Amino acid sequence: MNTAFVANGRTVAGARGWNWIADAWGFFRRQPGIWIGISVSAAVIFIVLAFIPLLGTLATSVLTPVFVGGIVIGCRTM
Repeated sequence: MNTAFVANGRTVAGARGWNWIADAWGFFRRQPGIWIGISVSAAVIFIVLAFIPLLGTLATSVLTPVFVGGIVIGCRTM
């Protein structure tokens, strides 16, 4: 894992976007059941939380970065 901080960010060619999509498709094709399970689980959790008036909004704002971070970590380990 590259942990070097780049102060002004980095640039890549615009065509790299297609490569990112192709790489993501490769992640999905290796274990589609897990990715579908993650997506369905997150959707069910967020739908249930949507029915709780104030607590649901607060929980969603906290849980969204947690779920996304977990997905990113999952991608890095593949």
